[in-house]
Amino acid sequence: MLRRDFLLAMGLVPWNNILAGHRNSGPLEPLKNGGMVPDFVLSDLQGNEHRPGDFQGRVLIINFWATWCPPCRAEMPSMGRMLENFKGSPISLLAVAMSQKHKQVQQFADKHPQPFPLLPDADGKVSAAFNVQGLPTTYLADKNGRLVYRVQGGREWDSERMTRAIELLL
Repeated sequence: MLRRDFLLAMGLVPWNNILAGHRNSGPLEPLKNGGMVPDFVLSDLQGNEHRPGDFQGRVLIINFWATWCPPCRAEMPSMGRMLENFKGSPISLLAVAMSQKHKQVQQFADKHPQPFPLLPDADGKVSAAFNVQGLPTTYLADKNGRLVYRVQGGREWDSERMTRAIELLL
């Protein structure tokens, strides 16, 4: 309760995420003049570096989450199913753990392995570059690296609505 109140006071979690308590609570927000994906380098739990430029020619989904965030954890299985549904398609997903240290993310991954890279953003600089205001927040970029959609709040990523949005980018 104290963590939620602190995050609300700091403006890090939108009220609708707390009050709604369910996935698909907000719109899939098209970004007019979304610009290019900010450049960054983050290492996954195996020490492999990931940069947005490595994903040219692919749809890139960048999910901002935290180990302590229930909607973040709840949407992860559907992200794995979505990637499986698009197996063979040029699509990649990076899960950036906002202000989370390697040890915290590793402990989560040990209990909840994921089929996509989990990237600790210990200093929060990548999250700040995307102006993340609440968790989870996800950005979808087209094959040219242009930010096209922002999604705030948890989702069922393998739902018909999300599948259509991703298909439009492919």
